[in-house]
Amino acid sequence: MTRLHDPEDGLIRRHYRKKGKPQVVEDQLTGIKRAPAAAFEPRAKDKALSVNVESSLRAAGESLLWGVNLEKFYAARITVGDCEALGLRAYHDPVFETPEVSGNPHHGSIFGIVEARDTDPDAYETILNALSKASTIVAEH
Repeated sequence: MTRLHDPEDGLIRRHYRKKGKPQVVEDQLTGIKRAPAAAFEPRAKDKALSVNVESSLRAAGESLLWGVNLEKFYAARITVGDCEALGLRAYHDPVFETPEVSGNPHHGSIFGIVEARDTDPDAYETILNALSKASTIVAEH
């Protein structure tokens, strides 16, 4: 696991579509579509928020939508800088293939969200809202 330091490096989070359409929020001031706060909620069993690391995808010549089943998901982008501004830590954390788990060489983990969820509900809500506001929707080509 390698800590990410480039504040411009993107972190790609997939989120479920509802009835085939992305669940997005339109910013009232800019009109830009972004992901809802729920897109950044880790599952109860997770120790960190899972993402794909943009720099890893680009180095491999992959699309930002690599591994995203567009029938079920859409993708939102935040940055390492967005995370650091909230006191979160982002890592490139590849998942190696085993008989039980499919591999993902571009996997990343964002630490700090689960800890906030478990200890400070107000901070947790603030983090989710801030990530939502910072997010952009990855264009589907």
